[in-house]
Amino acid sequence: MRTKNIAMILTLALTAGLCQTAAPSQAATPKLSAKKLTMKVGKTAALKVKKTSKKAKWSIVSGKKNIRLTAKKKTSVKVKAVKAGKAKISCKIGKKKLVCKVTVYGPIPPCVIPTQSPTMTASETPTATVEPTSTPTQTPEVTKVPVRTHEPTENRIMAEPAKYTELPSEDENGLPISRYYTNKRYYFFGTDVLRKDIEELTFSSSDKVPEEAVQSFDLSEKQNKSVMAWYTDKDKNGLYEMTIGQDKGVVANSNSAYLCCDVGQVDGIENLYTTGVKDMSYMFFQYRADAPFEKAVLDLGDNFDTSAVENMDGMFWYTSHMFSAITLRLGKAFQFDNVKNSVLAFQLGESSNNKILVSKLEQKNFIIAPEHNCVVDEVGFEKYIIVE
Repeated sequence: MRTKNIAMILTLALTAGLCQTAAPSQAATPKLSAKKLTMKVGKTAALKVKKTSKKAKWSIVSGKKNIRLTAKKKTSVKVKAVKAGKAKISCKIGKKKLVCKVTVYGPIPPCVIPTQSPTMTASETPTATVEPTSTPTQTPEVTKVPVRTHEPTENRIMAEPAKYTELPSEDENGLPISRYYTNKRYYFFGTDVLRKDIEELTFSSSDKVPEEAVQSFDLSEKQNKSVMAWYTDKDKNGLYEMTIGQDKGVVANSNSAYLCCDVGQVDGIENLYTTGVKDMSYMFFQYRADAPFEKAVLDLGDNFDTSAVENMDGMFWYTSHMFSAITLRLGKAFQFDNVKNSVLAFQLGESSNNKILVSKLEQKNFIIAPEHNCVVDEVGFEKYIIVE
């Protein structure tokens, strides 16, 4: 009997020992709540360690002038965005080291458009024997593309008020929710139609509302029905085909910020007259936000006039995602002559397959200041540029 008891005790002890040695291998691996953070100067974000009860040691590995760590706790820390640029945060849990990359944007000094200095001739001393050549030896100054203008009219579309609703930034456990876009989703010109529910936005040269329209809106600045919008749901999927129409084409407001943001697709861009527009900030922001796995093409055509634009902040921000890519063609009328601000204008998204087609005339002016465009994952901005 005694022998049996001893044997039982040894068996239990051995089993307990095996359980104890197996436990570490089954322990969850600590993870950060976010591997990347994109923040605006002045904003604060929470960074947490999941699946651990051990105390984390937080430190800034690089970019100490750009961020500040506050409210350090056992498994969390608050990140304060101080200055535009990039930084890395290290989180040590025992021998385990985790890293979070941080990108801080704006407000930063406005982009300085490089003015084309007068081209100097090879020799400043004229000689009587030099005869003019039949063809100039020097490339002429940038020739402006003829501007296409609408017939004279006092009517134009109203400015987009950019009314939005904000989605939750944290889940029920207080952890950040990761999205392909920001937490803001916008309404269409202050109506109750969310832009995310617009699968296609078309500009039309007619202001006639069709009978099959579900609803229509007067978008004219003067509220005289010279610019109308209407939508249909032809495929009955709960997503709308929205049209903005004006006789002979839609005349854009001088403030065209957010005009085409947060929609699934834009068509009929040739029917949009942008001459005289000064503000195009966030114009295509979150374009195709709900199509993260589809490749896209956004072709502005050769009449998208930006010669008067001063503000391009965030113009094409988040037009692609990690698992998709976008080809953006700016066209021959896209210029930078008067641009003063372009923070995040060409941060298309996280795909390494993005392409920006630029005309030869604007090639030099296009690369204004790569740091203002927040290049994806530190890849050289020039990689994405294709000169037509």
